[in-house]
Amino acid sequence: MSLFLVVWFVGLVGIIIYHVLNATRAKGVPTQIIESDDGDAVPQSATERLQELEELRSRKLISDAEYETKRQEIVKQL
Repeated sequence: MSLFLVVWFVGLVGIIIYHVLNATRAKGVPTQIIESDDGDAVPQSATERLQELEELRSRKLISDAEYETKRQEIVKQL
C-alpha cells in the first residue's frame, strides 16, 4: 500500500510540475483562432443581434442570465 502511495505522489508531483512549466513558457499554452469560412458575410446590426438573442431566449436555448449578459455586451458596443 505504501509503495502505491509513493508512486502516486511522485506521479502527481510530476504532472503538476509539467503543467506549471508548460503554463509559464511563451509557447506553452496553445491558443486557437477560429476563423469563419464566409469572409463575405456582412456583420449584423445591433438590432438584428438583439432580435436573434430574444429569439434564442424565447425558445429557451439560453437562460435569462445569459440573455441579459449578452444584451448588455451588444448595447455597450453601440
